[in-house]
Amino acid sequence: MRSFAQRRYSNALIATVAAGAVIAIEMSRPPLVRQHSFTGWVLMASLVFLVVYNARKKIAVLPLLSAATWLQMHLYVGLFAVAVFVLHTGWQYPDGVFNQVLWWTFVALAVSGIFGIWAQRLIAPQVRNRGEAILYNRISALRMKLAAEAEQLAGHSVAELGSPLLVDFYCDRIVPFMAGARNFWSHLLGARDPIDRLLRDLRALERYLNPRGRDALRELEERVVAKDNLDHQYALVSVMRGWLFIHIPLAYGIFVLIALHVVLVYAFGGF
Repeated sequence: MRSFAQRRYSNALIATVAAGAVIAIEMSRPPLVRQHSFTGWVLMASLVFLVVYNARKKIAVLPLLSAATWLQMHLYVGLFAVAVFVLHTGWQYPDGVFNQVLWWTFVALAVSGIFGIWAQRLIAPQVRNRGEAILYNRISALRMKLAAEAEQLAGHSVAELGSPLLVDFYCDRIVPFMAGARNFWSHLLGARDPIDRLLRDLRALERYLNPRGRDALRELEERVVAKDNLDHQYALVSVMRGWLFIHIPLAYGIFVLIALHVVLVYAFGGF
């Protein structure tokens, strides 16, 4: 069985050779008769294949190659489509509002696809860096559970804790932190400054507490860390899910524009 690196290099080579073949065929045509119809239909076929990938994910039970194989094909056919698009447009920004809308739609589709590649390669592995991976739909419920446990821990009387400071700190700092997802951009950037600052301030109270208060503090700290780990996963998974809400509508929407483009070209382009 070939390694991932070998498959990546071979797929990149196939995509490069295919793009070179399309360029050679297009450039072999005399300039006066080169109307880019060939590259247009190749681009159309590539986009159809790319949309089929989304359909393949919805019928995963069928023996239609593995999901990893389809993902690899989707990636390299997408890069091939970008090369064909550049050839088809001739490195020129089009004239006319409709052609410009079509041009920008494809560029947005390509950019969102490249972002998705980056998210899968760099963001996805970080999800498991801090705690067990949690299903996205369960994060909200787990966050509420941790908030309830933190409230219970802070609900001891001042006499039990030996100082009112922990209760005051909970009300001022922990309650807002537990109320919802926090530090979204810090988690995306891998910065730990907000949680480190909160934990440092929380631990500073230990000297003022009796043994029961210190036990409550440590348990409260565990809930704070667990909640921060949930926020970390929420931020990363939100990005990995969110880009699809841009990429997929663009993928389907571009076919409407392409259909109109084909009609206009063949109706008024002199074919």
